[in-house]
Amino acid sequence: MLKLALQSLWARRLTAGLTLLAVARTGRYTAAADLLGINHTTASRRVAALEQALGGPLLARGAAGWELTELGRSGVAAAERIAAAG
Repeated sequence: MLKLALQSLWARRLTAGLTLLAVARTGRYTAAADLLGINHTTASRRVAALEQALGGPLLARGAAGWELTELGRSGVAAAERIAAAG
């Protein structure tokens, strides 16, 4: 039971990290959601959950769309390492 719970938690964090990576690359939640095959509300909720888990904002509204905060850059670096490994 614990193993299944940990796998579920890992899967949610992984999908949230990949969603953050997609938003960072596209600058827009809608474009990231389209890329991932989800709706923009789901993309937004995934990033919000990751922000809550990490204790701060990962994205800030910029002139050309969403831009990474310092914490967001760290999160994207971790997501890129995970994506490259798997």
